[in-house]
Amino acid sequence: MPTNSSQPIVDALHTPAYHDHTKLVTLTRIDTFMNRILRNIVPLIAGIILIIALAYISIAWYFSNQIIVFQSVPIAESVANSPNESADPDYRDLARFTPPFDVPNIETDSVVVNDVTLVYDFYENETFADCAIVFVHGLSGSRESVSLYAPMFYELGCNVLAYDARAHNDSSDAYLTFGYYEREEVAAMVDIVAERSSIPTEQVGVVGISYGAASALQMLAVRSDVAFIVSDSAFSDMRTIVSQQAKNIFGDAINIITPAALGLAEVRANFDLETTSSLEAIRANTVPVLLLHSEDDSYTLPSHAQAIYAAANPEITRLVYQDYGSVHAESIVDNPEGVRADVYQFLADYAPDFGNQQPTS
Repeated sequence: MPTNSSQPIVDALHTPAYHDHTKLVTLTRIDTFMNRILRNIVPLIAGIILIIALAYISIAWYFSNQIIVFQSVPIAESVANSPNESADPDYRDLARFTPPFDVPNIETDSVVVNDVTLVYDFYENETFADCAIVFVHGLSGSRESVSLYAPMFYELGCNVLAYDARAHNDSSDAYLTFGYYEREEVAAMVDIVAERSSIPTEQVGVVGISYGAASALQMLAVRSDVAFIVSDSAFSDMRTIVSQQAKNIFGDAINIITPAALGLAEVRANFDLETTSSLEAIRANTVPVLLLHSEDDSYTLPSHAQAIYAAANPEITRLVYQDYGSVHAESIVDNPEGVRADVYQFLADYAPDFGNQQPTS
C-alpha cells in the first residue's frame, strides 16, 4: 500500500507542542514589536512633557517680569500710553496730571533704603504750622505728581515731601514688590520729613495714589506713629489685583499661568507674597484712614476699597465712593475741589489739630 510521506508533518502540525510553540513565537514577536514602540514612544512622550514644562516656565517667567520689572518712562509718555486713555480730548494734556505747584523753597535730595536710592523733593512751607505730609505716587507716576494733592496741605501750613518710588524716574532700579519693601521706604520718608521739619512723626500724614496708596496702607504693618493716611484707589492685596488685571487683559486662560508667575515673582524679588496686603495691614490699625475710590474705576475695582474698609476699624476709617465719573485714580484730576472737600472734612472729623485748618483759599 502506498504511503503519504507528508502525513507525519501534517500530524505534527496538530500536536499541542506545535501550537504552544506557535503561540510562543507569536507572543515573542508581539512583545518585540511593543518594546520597539515603547522605546520610541516613551522618549517622545517625555520630550513632549519636557517641552510643555519648559514652555510653561518660560511663559510664567515672562509674566513674572510683567509683575515685578518696571521700566521707568518719561511722564508725558506714561500718560499718553496709560490704560486709562479715554475719548476725552484733554486726556493727553500733561498739565492735568501735574498742575502748577510753585513754591519758593524746594530742595532735592536722596536717601538709600533697602539698597535702593530714592530721590525726593522737600517743600518747606513759609507759613509752617507744625505739620507735614509724605506723598507716594502710583505706578508709572513720579514725585512731580505731588502737585495733585500738595496744594491742599500746603495751604494748611504743612511741609511736603514727595519722592520717586523704586524703579521710577530718578530713583534707582529695583524689583516691584507691591508693598513688601515699599512700605519700609514710605516709613523712611516719614522719618526724613519729620526730622527736616523738626516735628514728631505723629504730626506727619501720608497721602498715596493707587500703588502708592497700597504702599502707604501697608506701612501700617510696620509703624502707626503717623497722623493719618489718605488712600486714593488702593488695591486690597497683590494676589487679587494681579489675578484680576491679568484676567482682564488675557482672559480666563491666564489663570493657568498666574500662580506660577506670582511664585516666580516672589522668589526672584525675595519677598513674602502673603504679606503684601493692605487689607491685612489695616486690621489692627489705630491711625485714622480715609479711603477714596471712584465708583467708575474698572482698573482697580471699588470692591478693593470695600474689602479694606470691611477689615478696618470703622471708628477711625472713612470710605468715600466718588461719583465724578472718573477712571482709575483720576477723581483728583477731574474734580480737585470735590476731593479737597472730602479730605478737609476727614481732617476736621479725625485729625482736627493737624495744621491750620483755616486755609486762605
